[in-house]
Amino acid sequence: MNPAAFLARCENWEREASRLGLKRFLDLDRMRILCERFRHPEDPASILVHIAGTKGKGSTAVMTAALLRAAGLRTGLYTSPHVLDVSERIQVDGRNAPLATFHAMLKPHIPWALALPKADRPSWFEWMTVLALEHFRREDCDAVVLETGLGGRLDATNVVAPSVAAITRIDYDHMDILGSTLGLIAREKAGILKPGIPCVLAPQPADARKYIRAVARKVGTPLLSSRSYRGPLALCGAHQRENAGVALGILKALGIPIPATRIRKALATVTLPGRIQILRRDPPRVVDGGHNPLAIRVLARTLREEFPARRWTMILGTADDKDLAGMLQALKGVTSRLVAVGYANPRARDPQGIAEAARRLGMEAAVSSSVRQALKEARGPVCVTGSLWLAGEALAALQFPRQSNRRSPPGGR
Repeated sequence: MNPAAFLARCENWEREASRLGLKRFLDLDRMRILCERFRHPEDPASILVHIAGTKGKGSTAVMTAALLRAAGLRTGLYTSPHVLDVSERIQVDGRNAPLATFHAMLKPHIPWALALPKADRPSWFEWMTVLALEHFRREDCDAVVLETGLGGRLDATNVVAPSVAAITRIDYDHMDILGSTLGLIAREKAGILKPGIPCVLAPQPADARKYIRAVARKVGTPLLSSRSYRGPLALCGAHQRENAGVALGILKALGIPIPATRIRKALATVTLPGRIQILRRDPPRVVDGGHNPLAIRVLARTLREEFPARRWTMILGTADDKDLAGMLQALKGVTSRLVAVGYANPRARDPQGIAEAARRLGMEAAVSSSVRQALKEARGPVCVTGSLWLAGEALAALQFPRQSNRRSPPGGR
């Protein structure tokens, strides 16, 4: 079987219509067996940064990688999910790993995997994680930055022994799997903490901070606070100053010196698709993958800051396990009209249900057949949000390059 066909057959919880079995599936045993087969790429002779959190972990990861590159280190970066192309997930020095590269690494292991009982076969994400680690080893990376996928304690990335960890801001998300309170969610995220390994902590809600501190005391992890960065940033929103502060805290914890001029240049040029990505300012076109109430509140605040007094046509699609009511409440104050859409993922929520929920809150709402059609028909300020999967479809429909998520000059793209 060819590698692409094999991966397509693997359990992929990002695309499962129902995730009822995911909580039972989460287990590090399969990853440990995979790492053993690949001769332990999780133990590199390099700097390794492990990042968990609810909001901002992807942004923090790309900024940390940019700073490490600015310090002169060959740097691997593993993030999820992807927005435009699966190869975005595995990068070395800002360049995506070709799919053919990790297909070649995977191929010798396919017969072994197919011989396993179906329940024991590694998932799609587990394969991607071990292939990323192996790729970074083969590329002789000086430093590696890993973003957790879901949670932390039982996430596939948690087989590593990091040099430093970080936890970005905690909020409600994946509550069916991680827990129904901020404390329980924080405890799962804090599962990445290791004895004696420092963890840089973003500002947290009181309950989340309490649980993280309790785990840190039990494990023996030094917690380091972070400060918001005040210099120029390419990524939009005041929240990115907090994320940049965590990234700088990571470099400080590692003891890596970097001149202020290089810090400013790195953070003023880093890009990340689908995160409050301003594609055009006149008329405004914004794409954002926010998919929980905190992310949507941040989006609404950023839209007010970047485009004062504007009201938006909000094109919204989200997964059926997300807090739709909380997201709609956050959007209500900046939305003139909501257009509900689906997207190409079995977990996508029925657009009719989104529109009905919006109308119950007094919002004007309609349904469109696709994000492409909704964008074609929309006028005035338009923002697409609710899912990184939807963000990818919107960017493909608008045919904007990946680099376009930096701030555009007024009237430009």
